Amino acid sequence: EFLFSTNDDGWLVGGGEPGPPVSYKLAAKDSAHVEIMRVGTYRKDWGGVPLEELLEGMKDILIPQIEVVPTAVVANPDRPPELEIRFDMEPERIMDWKAPLPINWQLRFIHNQLFKKFIFPSRFCPGAFHSTILRKAEFRSEEHRTKYFAKCDAAIAEWRKKGPQPLNTVPRTLTGEPMEESEAEQEQQNNLAIVSSSSKKDELPYPEDEAPAAEEKKDDDDVIAAVASPEPATPVANVDVARSADAGDSSSSGQSTEIQIGDTVTTPYGTGKVLSIVASSTTEETESFQIELPYGKLFVRLTEVLQKKPEDDEAAKATNETTQVVSPKDCHSGIWLFTDRENITHFFKPNFLPPYDTPEKMQIILDVLKEEWDEETLSWKPCGQGSMSRAKAAHDASRNAAKKTSPQHINQLEQFMGNVLSTMNSYCTPQNPTEVAEK
Repeated sequence: EFLFSTNDDGWLVGGGEPGPPVSYKLAAKDSAHVEIMRVGTYRKDWGGVPLEELLEGMKDILIPQIEVVPTAVVANPDRPPELEIRFDMEPERIMDWKAPLPINWQLRFIHNQLFKKFIFPSRFCPGAFHSTILRKAEFRSEEHRTKYFAKCDAAIAEWRKKGPQPLNTVPRTLTGEPMEESEAEQEQQNNLAIVSSSSKKDELPYPEDEAPAAEEKKDDDDVIAAVASPEPATPVANVDVARSADAGDSSSSGQSTEIQIGDTVTTPYGTGKVLSIVASSTTEETESFQIELPYGKLFVRLTEVLQKKPEDDEAAKATNETTQVVSPKDCHSGIWLFTDRENITHFFKPNFLPPYDTPEKMQIILDVLKEEWDEETLSWKPCGQGSMSRAKAAHDASRNAAKKTSPQHINQLEQFMGNVLSTMNSYCTPQNPTEVAEK
């Protein structure tokens, strides 16, 4: 109706392309996605990050329940352009924790953590945060282009009325089929299992040309052992904690080492009861604790325990009872690791669960969102001053300019140009030789 040409992939949404004879495009699955960080390669000597390091590092990433809403459909600067659905964070600036969180904050929240955690040459994110739905889009005319984007604007308006929605409401396999909760829990544990030997590295789903080279056999003392825990898929939160001047003295460390199962402790993520104690896996690390918070279970390190408050059990229980609790079994909208657009190897389930309006959680979120990655200078900028914000402003300006070019204006322009050409034609048409002779 609006387009006369695209690239051979056709539409990347709506189920993809069925292929001949239903479609004249190549048969392909629906592969549209919002890219948050591109790894590039699993080979460190090529500038990438090994898969086992990536999986291990993901344990430090807080993944909220992702609920998003499209903010615009735009044509990127390519010629012919790609059509993209934008998922921008609106509003850009966040001043204090009392204000509502912006829409689509979860994407920026995860993106910032990933770019802080993983620093390697091939790391990249092409124009966060968008989902490409069509490439090399050539419209039948400017009028068709204007009508198409007007139709998109109407669809976006309906999405905004519904508000942010989860990307997944049920657990799914890596190929997209729904699966049982027990299967999902087992798969999540497998995805985040600690790699404890070189033999297990060989079992990871590396691309054929990027399999890691064989390593020399190491002594047992040099191998990081896997630590058994009730929920190994739950990450250890790795957030900077402001500590008092005497946090490192003997009295403080003496208090922390006395923590036992059942104690109530205060952490940067809230106050909760200790469920289990996990021994350190290396001499450089301290032991960790699994605590029960109103929004789920979380592992914290010994150094992140701010205060032990065994006398506050009843108060903490009362607080938990007045807070809306969301079960991890109800949260399935996380992030996926792709080898390429058709092959998913890992799914990372939400571990930073709703609600997000408590002071502790709001502080964590705002601390992460106060900056944004600038793709042009490859550096961090204050929120609202980086390339992401500038790109959104440019898209908005382009769309506003396009809206002013309505079909009525296009018809008036075509009529005006037609009159000009007609006038020019009357002057430029060769005259009859007889008439010239008579003159």
